[in-house]
Amino acid sequence: MMRWKYSKPSVDVENEASNIEKQDRYLQRIVSETTAALKINPVRRYCVLCNKPLDFCEDIYHRSIKFKQCKNCGHVQSFNSVTDAYESLVSKTLGYDEIYPNLSSSEYESRCARVYEPKANWVFQCLSRLDIEPLNLRWCDVGCGSGMFLKALQNSGVSQFKGFDVDEHNLSIARQFVGSERIEKNTGGVERIFDTFEADIYTSFFVLEHIENMHKIIDSLSRKRSGTFFAFAVPVFGFITMFESVVESHYPRSLDGMLHTQIFT
Repeated sequence: MMRWKYSKPSVDVENEASNIEKQDRYLQRIVSETTAALKINPVRRYCVLCNKPLDFCEDIYHRSIKFKQCKNCGHVQSFNSVTDAYESLVSKTLGYDEIYPNLSSSEYESRCARVYEPKANWVFQCLSRLDIEPLNLRWCDVGCGSGMFLKALQNSGVSQFKGFDVDEHNLSIARQFVGSERIEKNTGGVERIFDTFEADIYTSFFVLEHIENMHKIIDSLSRKRSGTFFAFAVPVFGFITMFESVVESHYPRSLDGMLHTQIFT
């Protein structure tokens, strides 16, 4: 059974929208030089989502970057593969501590309430329709970032939860506001979390688009016991993706070839 919900009042995220506008010029400047390094990487041979050969696939050009669309599953991904060296370059160039700055307690709680509690409430509503009590479940947030979704769960009364991430800057913020015993650094592939940490519900918000071996995660999920839940959000190929090709003066946040080298259809 699948359930979904679209959008929320934009006034709730007015501050975040303002910050995005301020970051736009900086990101627009670095994306061109960074993606130049992507263009010399080896050509992708297999789809990152279904792992089928990318022979005879459709080519898509977006902001001078070439992408492939898998004929089997429709997933859109960069023509050139993403290597560890490229990921390191992106991380170094981007500077996550600037994109995700340290926040005061009031700022953290405010963003949590406006952006992440609605996500938690939506998942709670879906579970309640199935006569499942969310507070009784064991939760696992995959790619927890600075821990705001976990904080929303904590504020709602969830007591059994754990978060995993790879970025030390974000992990330090999560440990500060959620508790160090609730946060763990992921030192292997994301699929390792599903394989080794047992939970009743896994969540992952805007994380999967950064993973180069999604097919391994799908395999891991397929081995979970019946009745396990997975709630997630990903960027999707839509009007905004096409609009980015028209307005080249703005940073292409949907499909930039830097942070987002793939997008779901």
